[in-house]
Amino acid sequence: MQYYGDYNLLLIDVGNTRTKVRIIKDSFKKDVSFPTSEIKKNIEKFNPNSSVIAVSVVNKATEILKTHFKNIKFITAQTNLPIKINYLTPQTLGTDRIAHACGGLLYGNSFIIVNAGTTTVIDIVKERKFLGGWILPGIKLSSQCLYKFTSKLPLVENFTLNNFYEPGNSTTECIEKGILLFTVSSIQKVKKTFNLPIILTGGNGKLLTNFIKAKYVENLTLNGLEVIANFSSQS
Repeated sequence: MQYYGDYNLLLIDVGNTRTKVRIIKDSFKKDVSFPTSEIKKNIEKFNPNSSVIAVSVVNKATEILKTHFKNIKFITAQTNLPIKINYLTPQTLGTDRIAHACGGLLYGNSFIIVNAGTTTVIDIVKERKFLGGWILPGIKLSSQCLYKFTSKLPLVENFTLNNFYEPGNSTTECIEKGILLFTVSSIQKVKKTFNLPIILTGGNGKLLTNFIKAKYVENLTLNGLEVIANFSSQS
């Protein structure tokens, strides 16, 4: 795949499974993605002199980006941000969570972010203040744990149910319904407590829209990086 060589800014989101890149030139934007396991050969297609803003949850990929790009900035809690971080250990706060919180500002100043990926992370932003949240095993991770740490439970890989409140009628169905009940009930409890709109993202976010009233945003991390970039340029 051939990428553009003439652009103003690159935004890079390195996840455990996939890496997403937003190419920005004036008013033109294009998003591309590739497996994080193939980041080295793909990132070499981009100009090393590019201006880059990035988040990464994969240490090896972070080092590859640092080596390739001469002008790269990784987001941290100390970055000039459009939100206030209210967190006891900001040095341990996932930078993807920061980006999600900033991306949520496109839809309001107070909201619940649910990132349903490898883990399910529920965060609260209230009046542009990041208040922290909850980290749960993700849907597929929960299934893998049940399979790995028991001797007879099967591995459930496809979650297709649209009703999980009725008892499961097979072991596979019981696992599927149990994991969805755990995940959705946790989110609904937070919603009931804080009474804020929900923004869903992550690989399982679309699935959860079947059970939760929420706005689904596929590239929330990249949106957040763009919000941060615009905020920094105006500060």
